[in-house]
This record gives sequence, structure tokens and C-alpha cells, in this order.
Amino acid sequence: MSINNTHQTSSTKKDFPEDVLMEIFVKTEPKTVARCRCLSKRWYRQLSSYQFVKRNFFATKGRHFSILLTFGFPPWEIGRDWLTSIHGESQATTPIRLPFNTSDFGWWSVIGCDNGLVCLRYSLHGLPSEIMLWNPLTRRTRILKDPGSVRSLHAVCIYNFGYTSGIDQYYVVHAYKRSFRDRRLEFTYYDSRMNDWIEHIIEDKVIQKLGPNSVWLNGVVFWINWVGEDYIHPLCVVCYELKSGQLNRYTISKIAKKKFQYLSAFNDKVCYISYDSTCQDDKIGIWKLDMNASRKKMWQNILSINPISIGFNPNIFIGDQIIMLMEHRSNLMRINDRHNTEICLKSLNIKKIRGKSYSTELGWKRSRSSP
Repeated sequence: MSINNTHQTSSTKKDFPEDVLMEIFVKTEPKTVARCRCLSKRWYRQLSSYQFVKRNFFATKGRHFSILLTFGFPPWEIGRDWLTSIHGESQATTPIRLPFNTSDFGWWSVIGCDNGLVCLRYSLHGLPSEIMLWNPLTRRTRILKDPGSVRSLHAVCIYNFGYTSGIDQYYVVHAYKRSFRDRRLEFTYYDSRMNDWIEHIIEDKVIQKLGPNSVWLNGVVFWINWVGEDYIHPLCVVCYELKSGQLNRYTISKIAKKKFQYLSAFNDKVCYISYDSTCQDDKIGIWKLDMNASRKKMWQNILSINPISIGFNPNIFIGDQIIMLMEHRSNLMRINDRHNTEICLKSLNIKKIRGKSYSTELGWKRSRSSP
């Protein structure tokens, strides 16, 4: 009886259509597919092909989301878990080990993350730095030269990273300005398809200080242009389109300006988020930028969250969820002590206006974090 069952099972596997097997693999998790590549040379070749990887990516792209948190520590202290991933559904935290080890004189920072690829700027010793493109799933890396490493005495030296509409091409963008009053603004970006850096120089007297906060959206980079005596007043949103090399400015509405403001992306639109830190006005406003609309209708208020603690400020959008971050202070619920800090994330559904909180505890003192 067992022999017949074995024969039937082997016959079923033999007659199983190959196209059906490939459709199953297309909808399978990338980690499972990576394990199945070692079963045979033929499967390794098929499951590693560019066409299959592209189909598998788009089939499983929106299935699971994770929030990547980077933790910053004082220069004289070395943290244990500098990079942590929080799963959106299970709320499980997983420390991520970087693909390099830094010494006491080394440092690193996250430029951006898109389509599962993390872009890092790092230095193993001192000031000379490099850019690394790292896939935590496959553990593959690519090292690029850092255009900001050879430039000194700069007032503006900022980066961004992102893909275009597909997964065929990504860019690493570097913006450089020697002084705030200098008209010369230099853009250098890496094109993965051309495997080369491209330089572009723009003369503009209106742009003074581009803030470190930026948004990447379909090949266009957005910054806030800060002006004034101390460069603390937001004037306009600057967008730079890589393919055409065009630089455009969109004046920020006065009603949208508050004490604190930054940019984020939501539903394929750039959002201007502003709020105050006073107890009388704890409303957070989210304004959508429509570049194709007229000047009066260019800024649209899509959401005002009131009342809400200013400690919770919206950082990123995932679908219909706003992910807000807060580091508890010692006087809030007495959660923290000298050696432990609790980092709390709160997700707020825009449509249902329902929130869910989850947190992680760090066994280190005076820590900071940002998603």
C-alpha cells in the first residue's frame, strides 16, 4: 500500500506543469523563493532571472510592511542595536546587523530606503566616506563613491535615494552648495542604469538653504527652502526633476506655515506637514501639493488632527496609516530611567480615525530615533 502511494506521489510531481509551479513561486514570499533556489541548478537559474525577480517583487510588494528605525547615540557611546525593524502587523522588533563594522572613529547614516533596498552613507575611519546600497534580504551590497566626501566647507550637503516607477532604475542624489548666499547649486546623482554619476549645475538666487528633510517621488526630489536672517523661515518647496534637469519652486501658503514643518509623501502626492508646540494650539495640519493646479488651489488641506499630543508627530505614511513617533520623557508615566528609553509608535487610520500603539524599549541611555 505504501509503495503504491509513493508511486502515485512521484507521478503527480512529475506530471505537475512547470508553468503552474512558476506561478506558485511568483506569489511566494521572497525568503522562501531564495531557499528553493538551492534545490536544483535549473531552479536556481529560473528563480534568479531578472524577469522572475521582477514579477515576484510586484506580486508580493504590498503584502507586508516593516518600519525601519535608526537610533542615534552620543559620539562617546556605542549603541548595541542601531538599526531596528518593526513589523507592522505582528509588532515584532528585529535588530538589523549592518554589513560593516565601524571603529570608534567611524560613523554611518541612512540616506533612504525604497523597494527593500537601503542606501547608507558610512565611514570606517574619519571623514572619508562611501555610499553603500544594501539589500538586507539577499545581503548583497554595492559600493559607490561619495561626491560629498571630496567637498569641504559646504553649507548645504544633502542626499536622497529612490526608484522610478518600476524596479529597473534607481538614483542616489547629492545636492551641494558652498554657502547659503551662493547662487551656484550643484546636483550630482548616480544612475543605476548608466552606472555613472551625472553632474548638473543650476544658478538660482532665491534658493538659500535646502533643509535636510526631503521627499523622493517618481524621480523628483522635494525640499523646503529656508530663508531669513537665521534661515528658519520656510519660503517655498523646491522640486528637482532628474530626467529633465528642471528646478521648480512652489510658494508655501501662509495659512499652512507654523513653528515646525517638514515634507512627506502620501498617495503619490507631496504633503507639507506643520504644527506648533504650544498647549493652546495642538492641531497638526497636512497640506497636499498639487503642482498641476492653479496658484490659489495649489495647496489643499487634506487633514487636521485635533486634539493630539505634539509629542506624537506624523513622520511617514503607509497606505491609509499615519505612523507617528514619540520618545517618552522621564516625566511621562515615569517610563524611562537612566539606562532605558521607550520608543512608542502610533498608527492612525485616516479614513477610520482609529489608532493603534506599539513600542520598543532600548537598553541604552539618551537615545534618539527617527523612521
